[in-house]
Amino acid sequence: MFLFLGDSFTWGQGLYFEKWIIENQKSKIDKINKLTPADLRHECFSFEDNQFRIQNSFPYIVSSHYNMNYFNPRWLNGGSNYDIFYQLKSLPPSTIDPVTHIIIQLTDFWRPMPNYLTSYFTKKEQEGVDIHNLEKKYGRDISIFNKMIDTQLSILSEIFNNLGDKIKIYVLCWQNDISEKFIQKFGNELLIPIRYNDVYYNSFDWMLDTVSLQKKYGIFDNHFSIEGHHIISNSIIEKIGKINTTNKNYLYLENLKINE
Repeated sequence: MFLFLGDSFTWGQGLYFEKWIIENQKSKIDKINKLTPADLRHECFSFEDNQFRIQNSFPYIVSSHYNMNYFNPRWLNGGSNYDIFYQLKSLPPSTIDPVTHIIIQLTDFWRPMPNYLTSYFTKKEQEGVDIHNLEKKYGRDISIFNKMIDTQLSILSEIFNNLGDKIKIYVLCWQNDISEKFIQKFGNELLIPIRYNDVYYNSFDWMLDTVSLQKKYGIFDNHFSIEGHHIISNSIIEKIGKINTTNKNYLYLENLKINE
């Protein structure tokens, strides 16, 4: 089983807009531009629209390729890196036990820790969260960014150690700032490079000027188009490669097929 963690990109924000445009329904750009997540909860769109979102998002495409189930413990749109870290820190053993692969999509490092999560992180882990205190100490220069990224990657390092070596972990980065420091700290082994036109990128920020809904249709949604989700999913599949099918769950499924 795959475990996918991320923000609105992993959730599939905006894919239903592409469905509307393809079907020539509700497709006037000015109408779509009024339906921003700030004004309307996109989780509340129709079942059909949300199924389209799910089935065209990269977690679904990757899992379908390997014929493996997946889950994302965050059912709501959006999130910060601290939301992602909390989900990883709080997963009970019974939930993590069937997971063989974890795909983490790191979001904007500038997004602070929500107040409701502070009790789950140590004082040291919160040092890189209070932006106002960081500004007092470092001023408004690159040091404040480095401190925030370093803190977040330190938390991630602890999570990696706690998960052990039985689970394959891979990381996608939205921003190049965090991908560069991720490589410095962890190397290239865990990072998923994004392949586009036979060029590899360590982050996907460039994609928002190339294969986003805003670029393709001119709507106020700078998330991946269907093409963007396929670029991400192909990059993940290329990184993972062939999965070992000697896993006991695979063998059980193969026996079921034999006995059909």
